Amino acid sequence: KTFSSSYSEAQKTVQTIHNAKKKAEIESGISIVFEELDSYYVNAEQELYTTLLKAYQKLKTEKVENIQNLIFVYVKNWFIEKPIAAKVSSEKRLNYESSPSTITKDWLE
Repeated sequence: KTFSSSYSEAQKTVQTIHNAKKKAEIESGISIVFEELDSYYVNAEQELYTTLLKAYQKLKTEKVENIQNLIFVYVKNWFIEKPIAAKVSSEKRLNYESSPSTITKDWLE
């Protein structure tokens, strides 16, 4: 399914997605690589599609002044709530698993 009615509109949407990703990275202080999101168990293509679909559905049901602004907000929030959160969680898990464990002995035995 396509959302844009023209090539220039599609280009604007792609640029908006890139800008939203960059803003999410700046706000969180965490950089992500889209192609690595699968390793964090994020189905990026499907979830991003669903996020865009929500924005365009809102356009059909409510008065939206600027669809690109709406897409920006939805996509930025998605990057923060899904891929960036998944990366943070994955890195915490890896750090926990790789931290040395303390061996204790029961001296009462």
